[in-house]
Amino acid sequence: MMAGMLKRSLRRAAVLVLLWMGVFSILTFTQWGFPPEAEAGESVTVSMSWLFSGRHSWYFAAMDNGYFKKENLTVKIIRGYGGGDTVKKLGTGAFQAAEIDAGNTIIARSRGAKVKMISVHLIKAPFGIFSLKPAGIKKPQDLHGKTIGAGKIDAMRVLFPAFAKKAGIDASKVTWMSMIPSGKVGALKRKKVHAITGYVDSFGGALMVKGFNFQILRFANYGFDVLSNGIVTTDKVIADRPSMLKSLTGAVNRAIVWTMANQKEAVRIMSKHHPESNAKIFSKQLEITAEFMGDINRPHFGRIDRERMKVTRDLLVKAMNLKPVALDDIYTNRFVD
Repeated sequence: MMAGMLKRSLRRAAVLVLLWMGVFSILTFTQWGFPPEAEAGESVTVSMSWLFSGRHSWYFAAMDNGYFKKENLTVKIIRGYGGGDTVKKLGTGAFQAAEIDAGNTIIARSRGAKVKMISVHLIKAPFGIFSLKPAGIKKPQDLHGKTIGAGKIDAMRVLFPAFAKKAGIDASKVTWMSMIPSGKVGALKRKKVHAITGYVDSFGGALMVKGFNFQILRFANYGFDVLSNGIVTTDKVIADRPSMLKSLTGAVNRAIVWTMANQKEAVRIMSKHHPESNAKIFSKQLEITAEFMGDINRPHFGRIDRERMKVTRDLLVKAMNLKPVALDDIYTNRFVD
């Protein structure tokens, strides 16, 4: 009996010791500011505007190189379904940030969506119209009387009226045929359309690696000198999670500088995350993307130039008869180092 009482007393003492150790640990973390090691980083979902391409490798480089972890972020990166669709979903709160072009951001804002660009990566738009050489589309005027294949909310289709005005052509003389993106190349080969839209880096890079013989009308070569893709979020996320956005933009922009200086390794990381894709395509896409980025070593990479954003806004507002929107509603530099 005495032995039983002794065992029970020892068990109670052991429990008290364990409880005290737990309380002591909590007090220690609270006093010194050390979070428990098992605590997860702040979660955020970032959507691309379309399928993954070489340009998106810097997001995965930020993940694998520990840039997100250093900022205590757990980042989920998802594909998009077109710039127009992505900015619409962003506005509804489907995710916290997205890689979207400035044009779609301005259009959405003018139509009431509370979206705002917080960092720019491409200072020139990689928009293009692709055609086979027999179509004879060598300059914008050659598009008159032609049919272009594109999705209904394709970024280049949405922005084409603005491009047409800058290039001095009549947008009403161009016919559009709606089609799913995966059907565009087939439609061009079968001559169902004279041309198709695509990003010069992502779409063009893939076609080059596949040996497709084509020519491109680049928007940027005909007065369409606008800012393009970067990180876009919403007014609500800016108000509710400013520290997260500061950490996210910092990590991504550092990863971009690293990626462009280490393209081969960046492609390896991208291919590891997407083994079903073609590494050669990722490599060519990233190589072409460099043409639209400017000097990546410039101070405060990612900072949005106010005058360039004004030019971008004014061009779109005038060409597309948009509701005027203030520059400060379109972008902010508060999250760029």
